[in-house]
Amino acid sequence: MNEQFKKNLLGTANAQYINKLNSIKVLDLVRNGVGISRADIAKKSRLSAPTVSRIVESLIDGGLVEEAGIGISTGGRRQTFIGTMWMFWERWLPSIISLLFSIM
Repeated sequence: MNEQFKKNLLGTANAQYINKLNSIKVLDLVRNGVGISRADIAKKSRLSAPTVSRIVESLIDGGLVEEAGIGISTGGRRQTFIGTMWMFWERWLPSIISLLFSIM
C-alpha cells in the first residue's frame, strides 16, 4: 500500500469515528434536555453550529429525534427545539389517557 492511500484511509476512518462520537454527544444532550435548540446544543457541546445542524438533520432522518416545537423570538430567528419521540409521549400521554377516559 502506498503511503498516501494509507493517510487517506486513516483520515477517513478518523473523521467517521469523530462524527459518530459527536452524534452520540448531540443525542445525549437532546435526551437529557427537555427540548433543546440547535444553538444550545452547539454551546453545550462546543461543536460548530453547522456541525450540530448536520448531525441533528441526520438524527431526524434516522428517526431518533424530531423538531419538537418553536420558541419565542427574542429579536432574532425563533428557536426550533429538538426532542425525542419519548419526550412527546412522556409529556402528552397522561393528558391523552385522561381525555379518553373522560369521553367514555
